[in-house]
Amino acid sequence: MKAKKSLVVVFLLIVCLTGCAGARPRIHFDTAKYPVSMSGVVLDSSGRALGPKDLYPVGRFKAYQRGWAILYSNLHTNKVDFSEEVNKQVRVADGEAIVNLEVSTGESKCQCINFGQLFQIFPIHPGCVDVFLDGDIVRSRSSGASSARRK
Repeated sequence: MKAKKSLVVVFLLIVCLTGCAGARPRIHFDTAKYPVSMSGVVLDSSGRALGPKDLYPVGRFKAYQRGWAILYSNLHTNKVDFSEEVNKQVRVADGEAIVNLEVSTGESKCQCINFGQLFQIFPIHPGCVDVFLDGDIVRSRSSGASSARRK
């Protein structure tokens, strides 16, 4: 009996010291009308690769969402879909795509939830993570000339 209690105490100490609250959000662009690339290259409508020489920046893309999960981050309680932000910001900037997209997480107000390590032994303890996106909104140089003629 004493051995079982010792194992429970050791288990609780391990969980408290190496707790695993948080979330593993999957980033989606399911209904985005514009291409998004994590590199400096994007495909045009014909499938041709456009690189930095073919593109020029027309704005910055910045977006943020919070991802939530329970059951030790295995059950995601929301879908982290940035499609609406992509569509809105690229349209407003009169762009055609987003390149050089960077994805990061950072300090946030939800971190205090993740540090409740004693409660992390319970699978219903929620965890969260803030996801930040940053990139360049671009147009192709060939469409820039036709766009200038339209205006």
